[in-house]
Amino acid sequence: MVMQVGETQLNILYLKEKQVEEVKLTFPKAKKILGFSFVFGDDFNFFVATNTQIDLYDISISKQRAKIIKSITYTIADGHSELFYDSLANVAVVCDTQKGCVYPFFLNLYKNSKYKGKQI
Repeated sequence: MVMQVGETQLNILYLKEKQVEEVKLTFPKAKKILGFSFVFGDDFNFFVATNTQIDLYDISISKQRAKIIKSITYTIADGHSELFYDSLANVAVVCDTQKGCVYPFFLNLYKNSKYKGKQI
């Protein structure tokens, strides 16, 4: 599997012996992809964070598909968002560099109402 990243599009290429299959993940409302990673989740295994949302996906390599599980939206002024991700805790922290505050998102708790931590 190979990934190709653009400003608002992520292409996942599945390589087989003599062919290549492609899955495109596009984010038309976003201006920038902040980060992405494979993760350890109960019913998702990949996340993509843009400047407007965090999307959780179930990517099946054998079926060559990406199914969205949850989309978490947030609002930060354009050009003022940064992402930090801790793979061990499965926490994505979105920083608002203009206001000087951070928003933790506990990805494994997305079904719970407390998946978004308190603003720091």
